[in-house]
Amino acid sequence: MPRLVGFCMVLGMRVMMMILLVGFGSVGACAAIETTRTGPTVPARSADCEVQVFTIPPASGYQELAVIDVGSSYRSDVRSIEGFRDLIRPDVCAVGGEAIYVHSSGGKYSRATVLRAITP
Repeated sequence: MPRLVGFCMVLGMRVMMMILLVGFGSVGACAAIETTRTGPTVPARSADCEVQVFTIPPASGYQELAVIDVGSSYRSDVRSIEGFRDLIRPDVCAVGGEAIYVHSSGGKYSRATVLRAITP
């Protein structure tokens, strides 16, 4: 009988570890900054590149490169456009972006469309 109890305890610990790992994995997913390419691949820019900010989509002259979604754990920190731009700047520059069109919800910024100027 003691062997069965020991086995059940080990099995119970393994199940508990799986539950914890899945739970922390879910929290990690909410905390991420996720970039989804939606346009052509262009060369990256330096991580501290200049990024212009639009609060409404530009009428013309820009091409969409990607969409950046910011996880919920970051959103409490990004109530200003400048703070949001600074948070995602490395991601914008990594996909070759020159500007962003910011989306807000409830006064917090959580999504940006990454743009680059179209040169004739």
